[in-house]
Amino acid sequence: KKESKKDILKDFAVMIGENCDTTEAIPVEWMVENMLPSKFNCCVAGTTGSKKSMWSMQLALAIANGERDFLGNTIPKPLKVLFVDTEVGQNELLRRYKGITKHMNWEGQDNWIMMSKRGYMSDIWEAVDLMCTSHRPDLVIIDCLYNSTVVADFSKQTGMSKVTDEVTILREKYDNTFLLVHH
Repeated sequence: KKESKKDILKDFAVMIGENCDTTEAIPVEWMVENMLPSKFNCCVAGTTGSKKSMWSMQLALAIANGERDFLGNTIPKPLKVLFVDTEVGQNELLRRYKGITKHMNWEGQDNWIMMSKRGYMSDIWEAVDLMCTSHRPDLVIIDCLYNSTVVADFSKQTGMSKVTDEVTILREKYDNTFLLVHH
């Protein structure tokens, strides 16, 4: 069956000529100015051992704690954060949390939630959905992306799109921001 033009274009916002000139773009709202935009899917990536996880947790704790800035970039206001570990386990996650917060005037407990998945491979999306429903975080950090799913090959579009679709569905459902840590 041939699709209609309307069906073919259903996933696109089409702007024609004058609409582009007369429509105002909504300015970006920042969780961390010039570093982490609000209501986007974002990714931090790097090689093994490059401190992506520590950087991401420190960023998240600064946001939850209402720090004035992170690495010289303004944090406009404290926000609720869900930090999802799929890699290091509960004890190491707690050790990292305590290692960072002991160097802060930590008062962000009401804005902080973390969860750690056991070591076996499974999709985390239902659990993240449940936590978003119950806690309504502004920022969700998934550390790390390749352990978040049973998708075997991230180098293939079909595998990666399953994960990015899940993240986009959750972001749109809860109107929040996702930061994905990836190797």
